[in-house]
Amino acid sequence: TMNNSSQILTAQFGAGIPPMPPQALEIERAILGACLISFQACADVVGWLRPEDFYYPPHSIIFAAILDLHRYEGQVDQLLLYEVLKAQGKADETGGVCYLAELASEVATGSNVRYHGRILKQYALSRSLLSLTQEVQEKLYQQSPAIEVSQWALTRLLELTRAHEQRRGHTLREIMAEVDIKFTEACRIQRRWAGLDCGFPEINDLLNGLCPLEMTVLGARPKVGKTRLALQMARCIAASGQGAVLIYSLEMGRVQLGEFWGCMLADLDLTRFRRGWVTEEGKERYRTARAALDNWPVIVDDISPLSIPELYATTERHLAVHPDIRLVVIDFLQKMVGPDRNGETAKIDAICQGLADYKKRYPVHLLVISQLSRSVEERADRRPQIDDLRGSGMIEALLDNSLLLYRPGAYDHLRAREGDRVEIIAPLLRNAAPGVAHLQWDNQTGAFYSTAYANS
Repeated sequence: TMNNSSQILTAQFGAGIPPMPPQALEIERAILGACLISFQACADVVGWLRPEDFYYPPHSIIFAAILDLHRYEGQVDQLLLYEVLKAQGKADETGGVCYLAELASEVATGSNVRYHGRILKQYALSRSLLSLTQEVQEKLYQQSPAIEVSQWALTRLLELTRAHEQRRGHTLREIMAEVDIKFTEACRIQRRWAGLDCGFPEINDLLNGLCPLEMTVLGARPKVGKTRLALQMARCIAASGQGAVLIYSLEMGRVQLGEFWGCMLADLDLTRFRRGWVTEEGKERYRTARAALDNWPVIVDDISPLSIPELYATTERHLAVHPDIRLVVIDFLQKMVGPDRNGETAKIDAICQGLADYKKRYPVHLLVISQLSRSVEERADRRPQIDDLRGSGMIEALLDNSLLLYRPGAYDHLRAREGDRVEIIAPLLRNAAPGVAHLQWDNQTGAFYSTAYANS
């Protein structure tokens, strides 16, 4: 059994010498030389270029010493650098003062250091990817379960991509240019809400519509209707031409979800539909609904379990085919998988941090359905609170909006008194004060309605 990188490389390239990893020593020398002759060049690469991005070990050591000088001394030159390397006992292995002088003499200007740095990052990423593929092969040759290896590889791939991204700030001039574009478009359209119309004016008023680059958590106890409400919101966006909807269905399979959609649009009882107990009129309504559903831009991904790396990877694939995706729904948070360490709260915290990064990367509104804890059942009125978000931890700090679905009529002891009224409690809104929206529930169809429609 092959169990190390050398054996794998021998299997791939025979007994001969395998090819050299991607590298560019002349680029490495140019960057080091630029840092030695120009403090500005050094400042241009600090914060995003790392010692491990250099292939040649002495160059990595030299650059690490340059970073230390820049950080602690505020200046970099050959003599100071040599003294640091000598104090670390690394002067000889890095070529001594003569090699530092040679590096500085080879560069006339530091103006190209950013360009050279980007090239170096590409080579470093290529080496990291090659190393990752070798590790994947080792694990598979060792008979590790393929699913576990796949999950591990996706996580490592996402980590590598983030580590090698060149992060930069944006000037206020650049930022305001983007604001001007949004403002001009808003003045042209003059919509009632800045974001997507979810079909419920009361919810739109709370959130200012479903805005891009925001994450909303919709929480409720089981059997209250949170998935139904989310699907009705998705239905409005898809059917009204506002954009495509991507649904990650972690609880229901795609066929179950299709049945749910069909019955929702045709006003059919799901249980009777599955048994075939549908009148001729009901069948006609279903055929009409079925024809409409064919034209809705809704993509259902029922991959389960779903991790943050898989969420990124699948979203990229779906966006490549459907670039008009404007709403992403995850049903539901607690079904996602994360690192199994330090308990459920730590796992949910890690997932929520991943979701917070995700919603900043794509121009979509992220609607995450969440289970609420059993604490709700301990209250006589069953009214949910923000602390009821299961494994809440960092959720409150990372989300933009929280919506808690309260349907007291779902509980036997409250049904007679409360009837079909519904409250959408918003205890935390990023850009507005907390509030409450009032909807109606139709017990016969199992659907939510705007009070404006219900009273008309």
